[in-house]
Amino acid sequence: MTETGESAASGKSAAGFTDYDLLCKGDVKGYSYNLAKRFDVIPCGKTEHKHPIEFDMAFKRSKRKIKETLKEIQMQSDRKVNTFTIGKTYARTRKSVTFDPMRPSSWRLDGGINGRWKNDYEKQDYDGLVVIGCIVLDIIPEKFVKTFPGLTKKSMR
Repeated sequence: MTETGESAASGKSAAGFTDYDLLCKGDVKGYSYNLAKRFDVIPCGKTEHKHPIEFDMAFKRSKRKIKETLKEIQMQSDRKVNTFTIGKTYARTRKSVTFDPMRPSSWRLDGGINGRWKNDYEKQDYDGLVVIGCIVLDIIPEKFVKTFPGLTKKSMR
C-alpha cells in the first residue's frame, strides 16, 4: 500500500516499461508507471466490481499520485526533483485484449507513451517519464472541455 492508502500499481511487469523502482533510484532512464486508481471496488454479494469515480475525485487522486511519485523519486535517488512536466499522450488496446486502464500490459504503446518518451522527453534530457493514469476522453465533463479548449480527441493523439 502507498501512503495514500491505494494499492500501488507501479511498473515492474508490463512489456516496454522500465522498472519503476530503478527509474526512481535514477539507475536507468526510461518510462514507467505509478497508476492512480480510477475506480472504487464495491462489494456485490460474494463478488466485487469496479465502480468508476467522478472526474473531480479522479483529479484529486491523480494530484496525490503525482506528489507521491515525486516524493518517492527524491527519497530513492537522494536527489531533488528540480523540474517536472505534466503531459498527455495515448495508449491503444493490444490486439485480442480488452483495454484496462489499470493494466498497462493491455496497452499498445507504439507512437503513444514510448513515442512521447523517445521523441520528446529523452531528447530533452529528461531522466524519466511516469504514467499516472489513463482515461477515455469521453468521460471528461463538458465544463472541463469548455474550460480547456485544446482538450479534444484530436489533441489526445
